[in-house]
Amino acid sequence: MPKSNAKYPFQYKVLEKTAELGGSLFGETRERLGFIIELDDTGQIVKSVGEEQNPDFLQLDEKFDSFLLFDVFDSGAYVYLNWRNIDSDHLKALLNISLSDKDFAGFENAKGDTCPRSHSVMF
Repeated sequence: MPKSNAKYPFQYKVLEKTAELGGSLFGETRERLGFIIELDDTGQIVKSVGEEQNPDFLQLDEKFDSFLLFDVFDSGAYVYLNWRNIDSDHLKALLNISLSDKDFAGFENAKGDTCPRSHSVMF
């Protein structure tokens, strides 16, 4: 059974906005399912793959250099969020999110309002 390790406000804000992005890309009315988004060096979406399109979408993280992954399991009881090689400004622009240094309070790698380039968290 998974265990949540989320404890910083920035993680919850990124989760909320990632879920919203998934709704806009794959449809607001669909059942909450997982997806992965590949990004280019400028933070633009290159490819988006939903779980209903490809049940093996999780394995695409090995093929994508830069991605944002949203995985829902145990009937929605848990959500896994993972991003790799995404510049903080690109992530904030992609998700249309505003963060402050308070959102990173206590985070060991905090650098003001800058998101880590790579990060994973279980909710």
